[in-house]
Amino acid sequence: MEGAAVKMLDLDDYVFVEYKGKTGNVNLYIGYYYTAGKAYASHSPMVCYPAQGWKIDQKPLKHYLDVGQYRINYEEIITSNGPHKELILYWLQSHILTNTQVYMNKIDMAYNKLTKNDEQHAFVRVAVPIGNSTYDEAKKAAVDFIKAFYPNFIRFIETGNSS
Repeated sequence: MEGAAVKMLDLDDYVFVEYKGKTGNVNLYIGYYYTAGKAYASHSPMVCYPAQGWKIDQKPLKHYLDVGQYRINYEEIITSNGPHKELILYWLQSHILTNTQVYMNKIDMAYNKLTKNDEQHAFVRVAVPIGNSTYDEAKKAAVDFIKAFYPNFIRFIETGNSS
């Protein structure tokens, strides 16, 4: 990620990486914040994608995904920029709680600060190109990726170590 983006997002840490799988590429972005004081910095792709010239082709659809004992509440959109089209799944994470609304994330952070002395939080986005695949193939790739990566992410949140 460019330094200006990191500065603008006021990130404490982040992951921005492209994974190559059997069914195509999956891009993972996690913007991580150590304190509740940075709750203002996370924002929806509904803001940043249009600001970068992308169109939102589908209004956000709310979904959930169970991964082991954890439930991920997320939103899904489809974006396009010229011939490029992507499926985007995203959520806010506060400890093991997930949601799609900034105000709820603030409530989750307050709860975690009181009960776990933990105010770390993150914005998580998984993007899959829909280029030569169908929506269903892109969705399967995104869900399969989340199911594989999420237990390690939770381990990192709870222990500070992903291995």
